[in-house]
Amino acid sequence: MTADVAVVGAGIGGLVAARELAKAGLDVEVFEATDAVGGLIGRASVAGIEVDTGPESFATRGDHVAALVDELGLGREQPAALGSWLVHDDGAAPSPAGGLLGIPRDVTAPDVVRVIGAEASQRALDDLRLPPEIGTASGMLGELVRERMGETVLERLVAPIAAGVYSTPVDELPIERVAPNLIELIAEHGSLQAAVTVLRGSGARPGALVEGIRGGMHTLADALAKDLQRRGARVLLNSPVD
Repeated sequence: MTADVAVVGAGIGGLVAARELAKAGLDVEVFEATDAVGGLIGRASVAGIEVDTGPESFATRGDHVAALVDELGLGREQPAALGSWLVHDDGAAPSPAGGLLGIPRDVTAPDVVRVIGAEASQRALDDLRLPPEIGTASGMLGELVRERMGETVLERLVAPIAAGVYSTPVDELPIERVAPNLIELIAEHGSLQAAVTVLRGSGARPGALVEGIRGGMHTLADALAKDLQRRGARVLLNSPVD
């Protein structure tokens, strides 16, 4: 059988694209090299319970994912206000409070220093002295944090959290996509820390910018695949494309 459109990859992007094409009346085939749909949104069985191995939540800025979850009949969950933990080779610690995608609003706060260390904390204070335009040339989150606060803040705080939410390396995350107006706020208030404080406020609860899906994020991939099948599209697993 010859399809109208071939979609390569059954990650969330591929599944959503295939669904939109199928909704438009096209005959679609999705080719996935592995034995499961979902891409970075994976799963594992722990003591008989299926858990997420990739992102465990989705960003609520904009309503695209929430609308898709509702359309597919999946239940949304508010995360418990307990905060998350960061795990590194040298230990684990609670994620600092009040940050934005891991960017701290106070690089000298005890919960921040516990994760990055005193030396990196002092390096990150450069943010307060640098001209507002430093780190903004590429428009990417990774460069912004690296140039203003240093590599340690990026690797130990921002990368685990931002990449976990957006399933994208921090050097490929546009600032305007993940934190609209952040660059303008840096220019207005003089530092990245001040801009984060304005965006988050002093009392933002943990998980305020994300939601989860009842049963896990991996259920979204399953629901998309089932919806594709219902619409006559075909998802071919173990089918790499050269």
